[in-house]
Amino acid sequence: MKNEREAAKSNVADPDMGLIDSIYARHSVRGYLDKEVPQEVMNRIFEIAHQSPSNCNVQPWKVYVASGELKNRLKKQMVEATAGGVKPNPDYPYRGDFADEYRTRQVDCAVALYSKMGIGRGDKEGRMRAVLRNFRVLRCTPHRVSWDASQTLDRQLRST
Repeated sequence: MKNEREAAKSNVADPDMGLIDSIYARHSVRGYLDKEVPQEVMNRIFEIAHQSPSNCNVQPWKVYVASGELKNRLKKQMVEATAGGVKPNPDYPYRGDFADEYRTRQVDCAVALYSKMGIGRGDKEGRMRAVLRNFRVLRCTPHRVSWDASQTLDRQLRST
């Protein structure tokens, strides 16, 4: 199975990749090259994403791409709000109350992730640094892409 995953990863740039290969190629990325994504690549990504399923095929999301000074300003605002203890205002209600085996998986995943970063469970400052790192988008592409399923981001962008 590992060989299949490795083979699939080598095909990541292939837009005609099969479903099984794309599933094996899927992985989480937390750091990016400081390299601009060509517009034609972004257009292809959005074209493909537009085909993803939604309830009644209404595709209720909007895509916002920020780059340059706007991206930097949004990034700074997110870091300042998080570090300042501003309560998140998500686009949809996040329960976060996993139970039983799902809670165990969530905790195991968090322990593995934070352990790799050298952050112990009781290290609140280290955990906050990790959260802020996510908002700073270190080593991130010059674009910040947000998917919005509501009007929330519309209101936020008008107020910035």
